[in-house]
Amino acid sequence: MRSYISIEVRYAETDQMGVVHHSVYPVWFETARTRFSQEMGVPYQEMERMGLSGTFRVAEAANSFSAERGAAAALTLRGG
Repeated sequence: MRSYISIEVRYAETDQMGVVHHSVYPVWFETARTRFSQEMGVPYQEMERMGLSGTFRVAEAANSFSAERGAAAALTLRGG
């Protein structure tokens, strides 16, 4: 199963040149992981209550860029 989420880049997530700072990527990945678990029908909080909090571990994080993105740009993350 694949899951997609669109995220709008906020001004605070960019540097002086308008480029997204790399420290923001893990936050976006976590947002995508939460959405994926919801789409699977089990919210992440429920998995934690069931003792399954490690079910969706990040085994690899990779980025590919088609162009530089700045504030107000919309990005799409794919998970699964």
